[in-house]
Amino acid sequence: MKYIIGSFAIVLTVLACSPKVTEVITEVEEIEMTADMTEGRAIYDSNCIKCHGLKKIDDFSKAQWEKILPAMMEKAKLSEEQKMKVHAYVFGSINE
Repeated sequence: MKYIIGSFAIVLTVLACSPKVTEVITEVEEIEMTADMTEGRAIYDSNCIKCHGLKKIDDFSKAQWEKILPAMMEKAKLSEEQKMKVHAYVFGSINE
């Protein structure tokens, strides 16, 4: 029992003495969204979550999105207008 308490005390001491790391984000890149982009985001948010969790736009490159979007938009059975708006949202939001 002494060893368990001693080990616990050592772990707590090490954790208490370790440097604290905090990251402060001071700058967030804001994009100005057009009406089509805003509607595209709503379509993206409401349709993509049905099959899988929402993916962050920056998780994929423009080249990857060019391959992903056509197939996903067909699966979601989006109209041509909806496809255009989702495309505007995704490609207008990529930070490359």
